[in-house]
Amino acid sequence: MESYYLCINPLKRQQSSKIGYIHHASPPRFFAQLHKIIPNHLPWGITLKGINQLFYYSQSADNETEYYFILLEDSNDQTDRTSSLDALNQAARWYSCVLYNQFIPEANTGRFALVNDLIVEVPGVKILYLEVDRCYLLSYPDGIELFDTFKDLRDFLTELGYQAELFKEETH
Repeated sequence: MESYYLCINPLKRQQSSKIGYIHHASPPRFFAQLHKIIPNHLPWGITLKGINQLFYYSQSADNETEYYFILLEDSNDQTDRTSSLDALNQAARWYSCVLYNQFIPEANTGRFALVNDLIVEVPGVKILYLEVDRCYLLSYPDGIELFDTFKDLRDFLTELGYQAELFKEETH
């Protein structure tokens, strides 16, 4: 697996959900924020712009699922959206392996997966309903947003040009 680096600034207070940054030094070179979605500890009003990927990891021993997102902050190479997303997916896989000190994905006893698109007609849009917080986390091609209600989320997607009728509350 390629070399990635987990970077943390010990002198700076991070958002409660931010783990740190992942740096990839070889092409495509990038610096990305890494966040863990922690129930009851999400920063309300979260609005982060950039190419991103939601993923989860569950360790088979306790079957607890942990959700994360990685957000491209800076890219040193001129890469297209697909290449950047592929690089973020690789970094997410790398981090899931690091979580439990297993550096060979095939030997991993846990389960890593990318969160799937909500519906096929709207690629890149993912919605997580966070039951404990009673809110919706939206991942869309240009960022991450947090919403109190499904109506607010649907209105936001409509403002972005998506058809409102594609999003029904029971589909999340």
